[in-house]
Amino acid sequence: MGMVAIQRIAPRRVVLVTAVIAAVIMGDSMIYNVLPANVSSFGVSVGLVGVLLSADRFVRLASNPPAAWVIQRFGTPGPVYLGSAIFILAALGSFILGFLHSPIKRTSP
Repeated sequence: MGMVAIQRIAPRRVVLVTAVIAAVIMGDSMIYNVLPANVSSFGVSVGLVGVLLSADRFVRLASNPPAAWVIQRFGTPGPVYLGSAIFILAALGSFILGFLHSPIKRTSP
């Protein structure tokens, strides 16, 4: 009987992939948890939150076939890292813009 060879993955690589996936999931979770729970602090209506969250899902639905083609054509690691980096930058940008335009008054010490 043949043994299936199991490729050993370097711990550094596992940590990197785990960190990337955690950052992406955290950014996505923020959109779906923080926005609906704090509608009034963002200055938008509940209906607009629904439209924004629906638009996110429709974009994902439309982008899945091209994403599958890119992964089939170029392999998995590069596109996944690139897409994750773009998502992290977008989430970070949203956080920074939200913080700069926050309705919470800041006082200087």
